[in-house]
Formats: sequence, C-alpha cells, structure tokens
Amino acid sequence: MKTLYTSLLLMAAIGLQAQPVKRYEFKSIIITYAFESSGMGSRTTGTKTLKIDDFGAKEAKEEISTFTMTAMGNTTTEDKHTLDLLNGDFGYSINLLTHEGTKMNVAEIARAFQPAGMAMAGDLEKYRGQEGMKRFVEENGGTWHGNESFLNKNCWVFDMMGVKMWMYKGVILKSESTAWGMDITETALTVQENVSIPENAFEVPSGITITEQQAMGGLGSLFGEMEPGDDPAIGPPPGLNYEKFKTATSNLNIPGYQLFLTDNSDNIYLTTYVKSETDQVVIMMENEPRFYEMAEGGEGMVVENTYSFNGHDAVYLHITNEDDGTPVNSRALLYHMPEYQSVLYIITGIPMSQQKLEQIIKQIQL
Repeated sequence: MKTLYTSLLLMAAIGLQAQPVKRYEFKSIIITYAFESSGMGSRTTGTKTLKIDDFGAKEAKEEISTFTMTAMGNTTTEDKHTLDLLNGDFGYSINLLTHEGTKMNVAEIARAFQPAGMAMAGDLEKYRGQEGMKRFVEENGGTWHGNESFLNKNCWVFDMMGVKMWMYKGVILKSESTAWGMDITETALTVQENVSIPENAFEVPSGITITEQQAMGGLGSLFGEMEPGDDPAIGPPPGLNYEKFKTATSNLNIPGYQLFLTDNSDNIYLTTYVKSETDQVVIMMENEPRFYEMAEGGEGMVVENTYSFNGHDAVYLHITNEDDGTPVNSRALLYHMPEYQSVLYIITGIPMSQQKLEQIIKQIQL
C-alpha cells in the first residue's frame, strides 16, 4: 500500500488553494524527535527531523530508523532512511538508502480539485483555534486535557482514538499510544522556532534518481499506486457499473465526515470522505482477485479477523506501517462480493473498529 504522505501532500495543497491563509502561525521551525514502537515480537527505534519554512509552504521530514523482528528464534533487522519534501508546487518522497524517489506536482492537483477544497473549507472553519480544536476532539469521542508546558511550549493536550497528543501551533510535539499489543511513542527533543533554514534543506539531494508521477493520472494512483516489482498489468474492472457504485457510495452518513470526491481510474472505483487533512475514509472497489491477495495480510498488514458478514467473506486488517516503513495505525475492512466479481474495501487513516466499518458497508446498497 502506498505511503500516506502523498495523500497528505494532496490534502495540504488543496487546503492552501481553498483558503489564502498560512498553514502555521510560525514562519519557520526545526524539531528533532525520537520515536519507538514495540510489541508482538518487533521493535522500531529511530529519529526524525522536521523543518518547516515560509509558514508551511516548505517542509522537509527526514527519518532514520531500525526495525527488528524476532520470531521462532530468528531475528531480522531492516534499516530505513527516508526524506519527504514539500517545496512550493512540488512534493517528493525519497529513499536515501536506494537513492530513488518520486516527484508530484501537488499544486496542479490542487487546482484541479479546488472546488472540492473550497466546499470543504467552510466546514473546517469551525474547528480553527483552541476552542475549535477542543470541539473537534470532543465531537469525535476524544478527551480534552487542556494546556500543558512541554519543552517550554504551551501545548494543547488531548486523547483521540487511543492516542494522547501534545500539540503546539498545529504541530504534534509528543504522542503516546498503546493499541493491538504495540506501544508507540514519539517525543520532540528540541524545538527551534522562527530560525533561519537554508534553502537547500528543501531541495532533492544530489545523486537521487527521481521518477515524476503523472499528477492527473487519476486518483486511484494517489491512493494505491504500484511500487517497483508489482505486476504492472491493469486488471479487469469490477463487474458493476461505475455510476451505480458512485450513486451507492456518495450519500453515506459517516458522522463528522464529508464527501470529498469520487473517481474511476485504471479500473479502480474510489469514493473519499474527509474530516481533516489527516483523517479520511476511503471506499474502493476492484476486481475480486485483489480480495485473495489482501486477505492474506503481508508486510505492514496484520489480519485481525477473518469471518462472514451478511453472507459474504470479510477480513478486518490492522495496517501497521507503509511501504517505506513509516509507522501508522490504520484499519481496513475487505468485503468479497462474488456476485459482482469484486472486492469492496474501506481504508481509514485512523483506527476505526470493525463494527464501525461494518456500519458503513451496511449503508452501501448495490
């Protein structure tokens, strides 16, 4: 599954196009972090450096980590070193170990979807500022803890979806969570605000081979683009007319979420609902062989439950990390529909229970 960073770049760019405002209150900031996750026989430790300039128009996130897994007396280790950049119109995702990366024109995508961004902006306005953030947390089942000083910064502290966070001016300085047998922490070590950052901090390092992604190749590529080594052949379409899928998925009641867009690209049907830049519910439909591929789980995907739902085979997945090793805590529900030679699946950017995903499935009348 493709890293969520591309999706976040898209959402950030749309937000910038929709409202001519600054993404952050500060002009620039440099934050260094240490992070660790452990449990279920695995452990990841690493460091991250986040650099933001021009009120969010430029961002650089560099991560160095080591993943260790012990199973049946055998220990395997994998190192990661990645760099994600946002610089004006362009976003980059780079593997500094293989010296390869991808480039996307996020501004072009934002312009294409500016009407949707404008529509979303009005609803998000009520969540601005401390009172707006408190409202957002409480409306979504979280707990607001108030203000607390961390590294001499006045942070908003709250729990959401099992994660306790310390937020400073829109940036998370500290987070703690325990879920599905995993303890995950990320803690800022230093914060330098309104400092001078060299321009080359936001440029692609020398010696990197960059592949430019086709920005307008369809939203299916944004949420599920193939990685090197994947089968490049495009499979047959689902055995269901796209217009019927669009109608069935465009009027769902997902509390707190708003319909963002629907798309049909490369025989993949897609409908997306959003609550914020980082909180999305994605409903997809592909030809049924994909059910058998994903139902087995794999790297970064843990099968939590295989069962029958409404007379159909279903699989509930816990997504623990993206292809580049970035730890995530997402969920997915696969729903096999042999009557349409298809698999319907829902992917969430944040933890969502099996029961909640089933409630979404029940609303989709095909």
